[in-house]
Amino acid sequence: MRMDVCALVCGRVCECVSQEFARMAMDVCSKAHDAPSLTGAFPRLKDDIVPFLCADLSYCSQLMTAGFKLHPEAQITLVRTRVLDTA
Repeated sequence: MRMDVCALVCGRVCECVSQEFARMAMDVCSKAHDAPSLTGAFPRLKDDIVPFLCADLSYCSQLMTAGFKLHPEAQITLVRTRVLDTA
């Protein structure tokens, strides 16, 4: 299953395998110099996220595989939650 970054930023639940983060990181990082192509590919992506997307996906990929020792084909479910400002 192909992970869509839109699923990470629009509040939906997304199921994927952990290696999809590495694949998506490589794809995004190869286009990191061209912000318009990223925002065009992912229209729900906020402009302030674009500069950090390569680093964020790379970090998540390494955290899952090297840190948590997940198998590259491990099924994971991502759920976007909101942190409420209680102040």
